[in-house]
Amino acid sequence: MGSLLFMSFLSFFALLGLYSAARAIVFPRIIPEPERIVLRVRNCENDIEYTLRALLHRYPKSRIIVRDEDSSDRTAEIVRRMASRCPRIYPE
Repeated sequence: MGSLLFMSFLSFFALLGLYSAARAIVFPRIIPEPERIVLRVRNCENDIEYTLRALLHRYPKSRIIVRDEDSSDRTAEIVRRMASRCPRIYPE
């Protein structure tokens, strides 16, 4: 009985894995990539670099426009530094 239960769980997770793989193949082709992404940011120096890197990876053809809303931390400096290294990031 324990073996049957184990095989049921194993089959469920195998099907779940196949579903996730199929979703990764089908959905990116259905939903078009945006031409540009606009981010309005304020005081997010801890998260902005990770967020920009994730967007660059997820949307390899999109331009990312970052509008700093008078941050009092280093957010604008981090965005400018990343923009100097990547031509798809546009600080405003």
